[in-house]
Amino acid sequence: MGTAIGGIAGGIGSEQTRGTLEVLLGTPTRLWVLLLAVAIWNTLYASIEVVLYFFVGAVGFDVSFSRINWSTLACFLALVIIVFNSMGLIEAAWTLVFKRGTVAAWAFNGLSALLGGVFFPVTVLPGWLQQIAEWNPLTHAIRGLQMGIYQGTAITGLAYEAGMLGLFCVVLVPLAVFSWSWGLRHAKVEGSLCLH
Repeated sequence: MGTAIGGIAGGIGSEQTRGTLEVLLGTPTRLWVLLLAVAIWNTLYASIEVVLYFFVGAVGFDVSFSRINWSTLACFLALVIIVFNSMGLIEAAWTLVFKRGTVAAWAFNGLSALLGGVFFPVTVLPGWLQQIAEWNPLTHAIRGLQMGIYQGTAITGLAYEAGMLGLFCVVLVPLAVFSWSWGLRHAKVEGSLCLH
């Protein structure tokens, strides 16, 4: 989550600070290609780290991965990548417009982790917070990944979690594209593509 949300905004903010964002946007390269490249790089880098952790676990600590349902894991990872990269694009738009995105991303990540089950199960939260947590994509991502990895649950047994992440995809992808387009247009009008 942090890689997707902070990575895109951080990459855009870095390009903006260096003054290279304006140059990149002046090239004939399509905008979606640039954004996709940033998202792919961040996702690829994080994936290599995860594979390395799996390797160290298997070789160094004799961890068994026999319970993992790999198709469930792949499905949830695809949904998670789409949802959280969309959120990262919204954060990048925020960075373009307000020139400050890091604090907002940090606060959002912390609150999302607190309500999403990163530190403790969502079930220990008061009832009203559990209802709010149901509208947090991280809650469904963690549930689905935990069930697929630790219990080998098939994707059919996780239809609710996958459906909720799918719903977040349907809502967040267009919102991210709109936010980015609006933020970029705003930055061009303000002449602040190279300011941070």
